[in-house]
Amino acid sequence: MVAYPPRTCSFPRVEWLVRSPARRGPGVGVVFGDDAPACFTERLDPQHTRAALSEAIRQATRNRVFDRARFLGLALDGTGAGYTRKKPCPLCHPVKDSQGTLHGHLHHFAMLTVVGTGIALPLDVEPCGAKDGEYATGQRSPERATGGIGRRFAQYAVADGEFATAPFPHTAGELGLRIVARLKGNLPELSQAARRLFDGQPPDSAFQYGADRVEL
Repeated sequence: MVAYPPRTCSFPRVEWLVRSPARRGPGVGVVFGDDAPACFTERLDPQHTRAALSEAIRQATRNRVFDRARFLGLALDGTGAGYTRKKPCPLCHPVKDSQGTLHGHLHHFAMLTVVGTGIALPLDVEPCGAKDGEYATGQRSPERATGGIGRRFAQYAVADGEFATAPFPHTAGELGLRIVARLKGNLPELSQAARRLFDGQPPDSAFQYGADRVEL
């Protein structure tokens, strides 16, 4: 395995070290082994990346990038990456079909993004542990992110219907965020009540968004 200083804090820095004329001194080869990036990533402190993302948002605010946005929001959603059929790692989640057949493993993440600006700006991401679902992981992101950019930066949070249950709205409310969440089958009573209230009522406003017509 390739050896490198443990304080190296980025892939470009490791690449620089490998390509440096001084690499013969520490015995570093030109080509990485397959396990070197994984070994390196395991030792990264994600707080450095989160701090850099927060600083980018603060710099954009100072440069008046968001002045044209009437409201700013934080969108929270889950995503996946790193599909494999090999032996799973501690962060892997099984991928099964409707019959329960295992087809491999995947890493799940909860990601927080700044929206309402014309561009989507990633702000925070955390992998879901094998015993830690998207809901539990996602609840930590807004509080951690607003600690870096300030609680007055965003006015609302957008989330999937899974986050519409009580704990997440309470967490967001304590941060001064209004919630926009899609009602789905996981909240049948609330979903049915909303349909009884709004079905058959003409929209207050409507607009075209790409190929979609949106009614409010």
